[in-house]
Amino acid sequence: MDPVTSLGRLELPLELLDIIVSQYCDIQTLVTSFSLVNRRARVIVSSSFIYQRLRRHAKRALVAMLRTKVGSFYTLADVYSVLCGDPYCTRCGDFGPLLWLPECSRCCMSCLREAPDLMPISRHAATKALGIPKSALACLPTVFTVPGGYGMGEKTFTVRRQYLSFRLAVEIAGGETQCMARVSASPQRQAAYDAFMCTQTKLEENARYMVATPLPYFDKRSGKADRGIRCRGCRKVLLEKLKAVTSCEQQRNIRRHSTVYVASDFIHHIQRDCPEGKRIWERHLKLSKRSTESVLQRQ
Repeated sequence: MDPVTSLGRLELPLELLDIIVSQYCDIQTLVTSFSLVNRRARVIVSSSFIYQRLRRHAKRALVAMLRTKVGSFYTLADVYSVLCGDPYCTRCGDFGPLLWLPECSRCCMSCLREAPDLMPISRHAATKALGIPKSALACLPTVFTVPGGYGMGEKTFTVRRQYLSFRLAVEIAGGETQCMARVSASPQRQAAYDAFMCTQTKLEENARYMVATPLPYFDKRSGKADRGIRCRGCRKVLLEKLKAVTSCEQQRNIRRHSTVYVASDFIHHIQRDCPEGKRIWERHLKLSKRSTESVLQRQ
């Protein structure tokens, strides 16, 4: 057998190879190992229907998974099901334009910043504060952070850290009750746990931004990817009332400004919830109509 054009004992029917590539082989192994075996392996991977869809519509997510090494915990089918599945945040129901890497699930920006279920914890803190053995953490998806600027202030981080889902860590520790009993039984663990929770009270906890990446919604029926629309009306309200409202109102306005909508939901939003957005939209339609009429008159 030609070592360049053959997979040897893995030379199976294309249908079976496609199933193996998309559903049973993790992304990290597939892209960084198997596809480099020879030309035949590379063709098998690149010709996978799901891989082609992800390369075209979710390339940033694939790259993020490979760079953070969390791709070793997920298959192409796992990511594809999120890309084409429910487009809404699994926590609040708003459109979720982000992929939360520790659990391969959709989320919105507001929940990424605030939701307790989307709290990451470092492997070091999970061991020191929760008392979970490293061997037990090995089965949880782990994100190796990429150096760069994160958060609203673009704070720069140069050291790579390992983060996983706090919720899954507690779950693997036997649940909240058992986990907290283990924490309170040791003064050292309690101190480490308190220190960890203290960092999570900050709204702009940068670790949250390190474990998420943009992911559009792909509509199979239309064949189009939707990355969402931000409301310019909500942005205008936020900027105009930045100092003239209470902190609660300001947080509410920030959340509205952070919300991203699919096209159908955006129309509903400006018609029902955002008078300023509706005014901007109507002004845009009038200008478009005038422009069209002007072109027709010149013709």
